[in-house]
Amino acid sequence: MKVHETEWSRHFKALFQARLGDMQEMLLEEFFYDGTHLKVEIGVIQDSIIGRNSPYLFQVALEHNGRPLISVHLEDFEELERNRGLVEFLETVDGTRMPLGQAYKFNKIEVAPGLETNEIKAVAQALTLLIHDLGELIFGEEVEMARQPLALQETWKHVYGPDSGKVVDFNGIKYIRFDDARGWHSF
Repeated sequence: MKVHETEWSRHFKALFQARLGDMQEMLLEEFFYDGTHLKVEIGVIQDSIIGRNSPYLFQVALEHNGRPLISVHLEDFEELERNRGLVEFLETVDGTRMPLGQAYKFNKIEVAPGLETNEIKAVAQALTLLIHDLGELIFGEEVEMARQPLALQETWKHVYGPDSGKVVDFNGIKYIRFDDARGWHSF
């Protein structure tokens, strides 16, 4: 059994479920969506390679009756030394180097087929607000975000602020970055 599958995931599952409960009024008012049936599931895919207190790879999902409505696979990007060049590149804003803090790369985002636009927006808003507090930067390959429904893309930009969703190019790969709206990279 993975170490973080019990300790870390239990802690964040309880925390996220409580936060999800606090979002119910907002989901109903903004999206006319009753989210009282939603459950948070967190799966540890791989423990930390370098002994961190959080896993290296994990998934956060919102489910209804065991059916995932939306999920995101995240990678603690600073775990691997091979990522150092991209981390240093992402730390540079307008030519000034600022440490990222905690950075996560989304490797895959999945939205259940058949959801209506308001449902996508509601579950995307809820999930994005939950993962927002994990790190100062969430980023991923632009092609992964581009394959998502427009409702999800718009929701991420709404949550992270009007200046979020910047596309950056590193070694021929385009990444889209969502900086914490309260973090130093947002200024």
